[in-house]
Amino acid sequence: MKNLSIDSKKIKLLAIMIAVFLGVEVIAPQVFLANSPRISPIFIARLKNTPAYFASLPGNLIASLNPFGKKLSSPTAEIFSQIPKVNPPAGIIFQSVAKGVKAAEDKKTNTIYFTVEKGTQFKVIETEITQSDGTKKKIKLLIPIE
Repeated sequence: MKNLSIDSKKIKLLAIMIAVFLGVEVIAPQVFLANSPRISPIFIARLKNTPAYFASLPGNLIASLNPFGKKLSSPTAEIFSQIPKVNPPAGIIFQSVAKGVKAAEDKKTNTIYFTVEKGTQFKVIETEITQSDGTKKKIKLLIPIE
């Protein structure tokens, strides 16, 4: 009987050692920088943002339910719906101008094309400009939020 308890203690000790080894192998690369004793700033940022993340979960859940079945719209969605959708000619190369926004120019027609990646958020600024003929026109500027 005594021999059986020694074997169970050895099995428990082995299981604990394996669990600790796996924990160190999985967690250590997330905490430390390149196998050094320095703690990763990304890990610290995640640690600081964890309470805010958990606090936002109920609000995100309620927002995702949307019980009224209405499509939620934003000011930028309304603005983009007014812009005509045009397919650019073949061979035009788009370059990134801001996070989530790419633009290209057709040299033949002097037409500028732009694409916006899904999920890009914008700050909308309304302003008034004076045109070359002296008239004033209200415009909306969309500035991507970094």
